[in-house]
Amino acid sequence: MKRCSSDRQICCGAVLAFILLLSSACALTRDPTRTPRTATEQLLLSHALTRSLNDLEMPLPAGKSVAVEVIGFPVDRLILQEPFTSSASLGLPDSPVVRLPASDLQVVRGMFETRLGQLGFVLPQRRQDAAFLIRLIVLTFGTEQGVSFFGMPPVQSVLLPFALPELTLFKAQRQNSYMRCLVHVYDAASGRFMRSTAWYEGSAYYNQYSFLFFFSYNATDIPQPH
Repeated sequence: MKRCSSDRQICCGAVLAFILLLSSACALTRDPTRTPRTATEQLLLSHALTRSLNDLEMPLPAGKSVAVEVIGFPVDRLILQEPFTSSASLGLPDSPVVRLPASDLQVVRGMFETRLGQLGFVLPQRRQDAAFLIRLIVLTFGTEQGVSFFGMPPVQSVLLPFALPELTLFKAQRQNSYMRCLVHVYDAASGRFMRSTAWYEGSAYYNQYSFLFFFSYNATDIPQPH
């Protein structure tokens, strides 16, 4: 009797494993993030930016006064938010509020000016007092994320009154940030182009791994506070 019960358990376990294997899914996606900046995204971007500027070398002697311009691609991310008050009371149809996010180039400009100050350059209060124009060209500055998944995705059954949760054998969520830029130098008085630098780049990553349903860990190259 005990052996029959044990054999039945083994058979049930084998059937469940077979069903899980048949219904398992393996997926690999890689997309740019289009969400409002999370804390992790901000950390990734700031560290990629810092690493790209650490090796900055200006083709000018220190002590010169410089004016700064930062040029980059326009931001194409829109944040959709629910309206704070219903528009029905005003006789208007309800619609989400579109809020333009703050430009990332403002952070790039601030950190670039700080780096120039560390290298000994002077930022005059008036632009016309600068001897040189420093134009920072941001070639890329953003994040990408990728997901690798093996297991059974969540299932909403039309026959059963409940949904089956996600069963993860292995899942990897990878998020990377990239920064690449270069500098053009102009004579401020005449507007004559003088020289440009090679490009500087930096990156950072934050990965999350899950396996065997319950176990997970993170991996990142972002320095942790002591």
